[in-house]
Amino acid sequence: MTAGVDLEGRAFLHSYDDRADEDGSSLATILTAPMVVAHWINAQYLCSTVDPDVYGAGDKALHNPVGSVGVVTGDGGDLRVGLPWQSVAGPDGPVHEPLRLLAVVQAPRERLERVIARHEILGRLFDGAWVHLLARDDAAAGWSRRLPGGTWVPAGDPVDEASP
Repeated sequence: MTAGVDLEGRAFLHSYDDRADEDGSSLATILTAPMVVAHWINAQYLCSTVDPDVYGAGDKALHNPVGSVGVVTGDGGDLRVGLPWQSVAGPDGPVHEPLRLLAVVQAPRERLERVIARHEILGRLFDGAWVHLLARDDAAAGWSRRLPGGTWVPAGDPVDEASP
């Protein structure tokens, strides 16, 4: 599916064959392990970039370590929770455009919904719109986007996210 596509170093790829996974256990493993970790990495970058003063760690040249717990800026203050600015940006601004994670899966949507229903973390990530989910049942099908709550719409359709 991605052969010859320049993903600009912004993708974690996993092979998945839904025909060999009728019970959805392999899909559940992919979504609850590497996808959740990708979300952690993505969310830390996103938050450290869009609000570096609150969610970032500031300038690492000014950091003072506090045991093995974290860092503070200067000689005191609150622990800094995110990434230092030098980790997310260069002289021209952020290294990557800060976006919420997009998971793209080729698997039957019914199977995806069963996996999401069985794993609370997935419900929180997808229903809270922390991770966006696109899926198609097979290579011949069109892509659909999952909205919070489990409604699926064609991927290109505009949606009023505020309406139920």
